[in-house]
This record gives sequence, C-alpha cells and structure tokens, in this order.
Amino acid sequence: LGLYQFHFQKNILPYKFLGETRLSNPIGLTKASLRGQEKILAYGTTAHPNILAGVVIIYTLLVLTLSQKSKRSSLVWLLLVPAGLTLTLTLSFSAFLGLIFGTFGTIAIRYKPKLIKPFFILAIGLFLITPILIHLASNRYPDVLSFSRRDQLNQAAVKMWWHHPFLGVGLNSFTTQVENFSNLNELVRFPQPVHHVGLLFLAENGVLGVLILTLLILINQLKIENEKLKIHDNHHSNNSFLTFNYQFLISFLVPIAALDHWLISQPIGLIILSLTVIMFMLSSHKN
Repeated sequence: LGLYQFHFQKNILPYKFLGETRLSNPIGLTKASLRGQEKILAYGTTAHPNILAGVVIIYTLLVLTLSQKSKRSSLVWLLLVPAGLTLTLTLSFSAFLGLIFGTFGTIAIRYKPKLIKPFFILAIGLFLITPILIHLASNRYPDVLSFSRRDQLNQAAVKMWWHHPFLGVGLNSFTTQVENFSNLNELVRFPQPVHHVGLLFLAENGVLGVLILTLLILINQLKIENEKLKIHDNHHSNNSFLTFNYQFLISFLVPIAALDHWLISQPIGLIILSLTVIMFMLSSHKN
C-alpha cells in the first residue's frame, strides 16, 4: 500500500475502506525532494510516515525474534527486504535506528547473549541524553526544522512539568497546553506532542505517573525472578533468555521512543506497545 501511494502519489481507496490519509490534499503532509521532484512520503493506513515505518519495523523484529528456534528462521530474514523498502518510502530516521538496534539485538540473542545487557544500558543512556543531543544539534544547525522543532517541544515539555511537577497536565493534554508554555509561532500554529516519550509522559503524568510506572515495572521484575527460580533445567539457557528478551524489547523500542511520540500518543502505538510486551512475556514463559 505504501509503495502504491508513493509511486502514484494518491490513495488506493477512499478513507472509509482502509483509513488512508487523504493524499489528494498535500497541505500539511510530509514530503521530500527526491531526484528533483517533491514527493509525498508513504503513509499506508497510518497518520504519518514515521508511524508506518515504525509499525513495519517493530513487527518485523518481533517475527525475527520469535522465530529464532524455527528450522526456517533463515527464510524469515527476508522480511528485512520489505522493511528496508518501507524505510526508503518513509525516510524515517527513528525507525531506521530501531531496525539497527533490533537487528543487532536479534543476532546477539542467538549468538552472543552476554552482549544484550551492555547493549541495553547503551540504549537507555542514549534515550536519556537524546534531548541534550537534539538541543546541541539545534544550536549547531538552526535552519534544520527537524532539530529546531524537537528542541522547542522539549523545552516546552520541561516547562510544563516544572509548573505541574507532581500530577502533570493530564493524559493527552500536551497539545492543548503547549501554547501556554511556549509563544513560538511554529508551536502555536501547529501544536503537536513533544517527540520524546519520556518527556511527554513526564509532562502529562508528572512524578506520580513515573512512580506508578516504576512500581509496575518492579512488580513485573519480581514475577520474572520468581519464574526463573522455578526453572531448574541446566541444559538450556532459559533464565538468560527470559531476562534478555525483556532487555531486548526495551532496546529496540528506545530509538523510536526517543525521537517520536506515537508509541503513547496514537492508538496504533498503544496497541503495538501492549502487544509487544505481551508477546515477549508469553514467549519468555514458554521458553
């Protein structure tokens, strides 16, 4: 569908059939100049090319990981072809990083499981310093809108949390409040969520939301530890597989979460995030 949209620069069906973004009205749509021609990037059935790329990449990585023990797992790697094609049609940098992180993690799970933990730490570190890197890039390249807009939204998110540190401004309220914390014409004219899941969650839910999320993660970790204690098979690395899956899950989602907001601001993102966690937890228990 994305290939059809990109090639013909139009929808294949009206919105009511597949929910395609209406490409006949190019105002506000994401475009790129390719070989001297301005092209609308592929949307698929999503609200933005970055979401289309992220959806394809995440499901590709899920299939690659869950098929590790299959005799036909080598054929599954052919899924990287349409994944690469989707990246070409969307030019999504966040999805590209997700694919790089995920592919490395998938290979590491199979051949070098010990590399997953430092890889996980690296991913978390990059997630935490991304706003700083975006700020530095914005100062260095002020004419690059991708940097400047993200930096402006990051600063608005920090101000928003500073004024509402404990409870935040409320779920899904960032876009309704952003003009109160930034007078920049770009943000007032076209309000959008901050492109960093961590800052978005903090601004909307405050410290209380972070504490609740941390508590849920700790409870989940305790359940995992209890499961590991019940496993006594010395001939298989089941315990490691259980832990590494959890770390790998976060590792390949981090690049997308650090550069985009759709994982928690769009229904498709929430569905994918939930299904991803559930699938990995089920896979871990079965193994």
